[in-house]
Amino acid sequence: LGNSLRHVLMQDRKKVEFCGYSVPHPSEPVVQIRVQTLQPRKEGEKRATAAEALIDGCQTLISQCSHVLGKLEEACPEVVQDRIKLEEMQKKL
Repeated sequence: LGNSLRHVLMQDRKKVEFCGYSVPHPSEPVVQIRVQTLQPRKEGEKRATAAEALIDGCQTLISQCSHVLGKLEEACPEVVQDRIKLEEMQKKL
C-alpha cells in the first residue's frame, strides 16, 4: 500500500515535491508516509497542504483500484462470485 500510494502522489507534479514511506516493523500494520508539497508557481496561489495532497492521492488510488477491479470482473466472472462470498463472510463477523 505504501509504495502504491507513494507512486500516485509522486505523479502529482503540481503539488507534491517529495513523498516517501517506511514500515517500522513488518509484523505491525503501520505505514509512515512523508509528503512535502511544492511552493506555488504563481503569486497569490495557496500552497497545498500535505494532508490535501494525501487525500487527493488516496482518492486517485481508490479510483484506479476500482477501475482495475471492474476490468478484472469483466474478464473473469468468477471473481465477482468470490467478492460476493467474501463480503457475505465479512458481514457475519
